[in-house]
Amino acid sequence: MRKFLSVLAVLALLAAACGDGDEEPAATTEAAAVTTTAAPAETPEEPAEEPEEPAEEPEEPAPAEPDYPEVTINIGHSGAPDGYADVAAVKFKELVEEGSGGQITVEVFPSSQIGSERELVEGAQLGSIDAGVVFAGILESFVPEMGVVNLPFLFDGQDHVNAVFDGPVGRELLGLAEGVGIKALAIGQFGLRSMMNSQRPIVTPDDAAGLKFRVPESDIYIRTYELVGANPVPLPGPEIFTSLQNGVVDGTGAPIFAAVTQKYYETPVQYLSLTEHIYAALLMFMSGELWDSLPPKAQDLIEQSASAAAAHQRAEAAKLDAGYLAELENQGWQVNDVDKGLFRTAVAGVYDERPELAEWADRIRAVSPTGAVDVSLLPEITINIGHSGAPDGYADVAAVKFKELVEERSGGRMTVEVFPSSQIGSERELVEGAQLGSIDAGVVFAGLLESFVPEMGVVNLPFLFDGQDHVNAVFDGPVGRELLGLAEGVGIKALAIGQFGLRSMMNSQRPIVTPDDAAGLKFRVPESDIYIRTYELVGANPVPLPGPEIFTSLQNGVVDGTGAPIFAAVTQKYYETPVKYLSLTEHIYAALLMFMGGELWDGLGPAAQQLVQQAAIEAAAHQRAEAAKLDAGYLAELQNQGWEVNDVDKDAFRTAVAGVYDERPELAEWADRIRAAAP
Repeated sequence: MRKFLSVLAVLALLAAACGDGDEEPAATTEAAAVTTTAAPAETPEEPAEEPEEPAEEPEEPAPAEPDYPEVTINIGHSGAPDGYADVAAVKFKELVEEGSGGQITVEVFPSSQIGSERELVEGAQLGSIDAGVVFAGILESFVPEMGVVNLPFLFDGQDHVNAVFDGPVGRELLGLAEGVGIKALAIGQFGLRSMMNSQRPIVTPDDAAGLKFRVPESDIYIRTYELVGANPVPLPGPEIFTSLQNGVVDGTGAPIFAAVTQKYYETPVQYLSLTEHIYAALLMFMSGELWDSLPPKAQDLIEQSASAAAAHQRAEAAKLDAGYLAELENQGWQVNDVDKGLFRTAVAGVYDERPELAEWADRIRAVSPTGAVDVSLLPEITINIGHSGAPDGYADVAAVKFKELVEERSGGRMTVEVFPSSQIGSERELVEGAQLGSIDAGVVFAGLLESFVPEMGVVNLPFLFDGQDHVNAVFDGPVGRELLGLAEGVGIKALAIGQFGLRSMMNSQRPIVTPDDAAGLKFRVPESDIYIRTYELVGANPVPLPGPEIFTSLQNGVVDGTGAPIFAAVTQKYYETPVKYLSLTEHIYAALLMFMGGELWDGLGPAAQQLVQQAAIEAAAHQRAEAAKLDAGYLAELQNQGWEVNDVDKDAFRTAVAGVYDERPELAEWADRIRAAAP
């Protein structure tokens, strides 16, 4: 189904550095984040002397690799052209082709042209189908947990649907499909199913008794209709119209739009009862084989395009449903409301019979569009969150905002106590304590996790990020979420990423403009192989020291300088040491990590987990915005203190430290994905 004309090479190898007395007064700030755009590994050679023999003609330079592979993705669905599945597929095509500059093209095949819904999924598993848009409930027979989306009366309106499928619960559900050979990309919607039939209006479950209803091939659907006294008849989608027309069934449960686009009004059906009993989700997916063959930049474009296309489709569906309802009334259909309380009671047994779905159902119900929850579902608990920074420093900004959001949204049932200045442990002690269950939560340098989760070393690499917008795109997007997810394997729940800022070189001896100017200077570095190697490659002498020793080491001349975010030089008062030169190398991005102990997280329950997760995400975003605003003031303060500030030759530094990437090939894929996320 697909052909590659050329494949984008995956390059860039990484490695880098870890923290520094980043912001905090006394703290084992052992890892800070670095980021960089890898530079050429070698500096250009000096021009050769004029040769005595005629020089050979220089070879033509190799053509640059394209940003994306030239590939055509065929995406199929069983819906009508311009139907809801088509809206999602066409928007996906538009976004992918635009985002890739036409390198990736998408062909849309509606009306089961390349297979029924089940055939699309099974073909994707085998690699014979590229991609599809199907009824998400069909995945119940491939991924049992996906059966949760088929449960009756689970969602409470459109805003609830959006909050679930655009949030962490939806992303986790999508992730389950990877184990069966497909890449689930995003969730859209067909809408809420209501009962429509040819015999009579339905107001209570008793009115449905004895009627034959077409249902999808799903145990949950079948049991739901049995519990209201109807006779369910499992049939594939393409047979619905003829079965209604010929009286094989009396009715079906479908979203309103389907009755119009499939012209059910041309059958004997004439009664629409607004049971809205099951939400019909739409799933956009891709073959796992095709997905794995794409380079990281293409994967990220496709995932972001699918998410945007699904959100667009849900919004369009919500707008169009009112018009579809009016059309059915124009066609002479009788529309009535129902007693939903009686229907909910009648079908409650479905939940009792599927206990394996209870946790997922609870998590979906716990999601709130506003971040508010039913406080009766929350535990009465105090969460102690520690960090090594100064009060009012950058870590404190994140922790205090987190406290404010949790307490406000829990109605005071959940309280948060903030402990700055290493009061309950150094950064490493906070992480290790969280693993053991003796520490509730913390805010630390994200780079510290390199020694717990090797892949997190990618955030320590030099010159990886290209500005604040790039940072935000990574840590608010799928790459950031996947990085955070890696920490679950070591007993902590990584919640969100904030920032300490870009590290620059500051010292007591001289301005630094090129790597040669750093030669021979002693710089404090965190106890991190990536940091040590980065400073060695610019000719400096790295001296690994814990965070609490930075100030005294600068003051007493044990080291000549350190590399730190600008704010740390102010909050830690480095201007009271001999340091007086600030060279804006901005060589490593220092990320901030908000986390919780895995044991505490697991014991919170779905409602509290949702509240805590959302509060952390918002607190980190708030902290990043505040940090970006405050940095200019901190720079002015250092100049007021008499510091000499200078720009540097960043290209020369990038070239000098490129070897770090070569020495850490295991980080190459993550580095590529981070670079590809640049807006």
